[in-house]
Amino acid sequence: MPIHRSLATDPGPAPLRRLADQIETLRHEDRPPAILRACLELGGTVSRPGDGTHFFEIMLLGAYARGADLVEAARNWLAVARNLAPPEPAPPSAGDRLPARDLELARALGVLARTQDYDDDRLRSACQSVLNLSRDWPANNIARLLLQALDRAPRAEA
Repeated sequence: MPIHRSLATDPGPAPLRRLADQIETLRHEDRPPAILRACLELGGTVSRPGDGTHFFEIMLLGAYARGADLVEAARNWLAVARNLAPPEPAPPSAGDRLPARDLELARALGVLARTQDYDDDRLRSACQSVLNLSRDWPANNIARLLLQALDRAPRAEA
């Protein structure tokens, strides 16, 4: 399996993801030796029991994992690499449009991000939209707390 030195100099999670993808294409028994080879080529480290640890430890491209044996450490390293560098979503094509629900939620979240720019009625409407459309706990919590604050605030007389 060729492992390119460009992986070590490429910034960001992309080299980690590319290396994990390359290693995952191999048979299970070929993965630990490939990770060892990558450590040699890319400046990673592998610690064996007795080197100050009771585990096999792998540190490569910013991902650290350990295991009772080299196979377990390699499997754990791949899991860490996948978590640190998930696959990037496909870019939307020019014809793709956001569903109306997602568009409404995005607008409501935009209003909540700049509360000073909107009147109370618009803020209430945005909060209701977030509470109705979002499953994101922090966003729902912000909307709920803002609604409570708006309900407690005295209304301006026109």
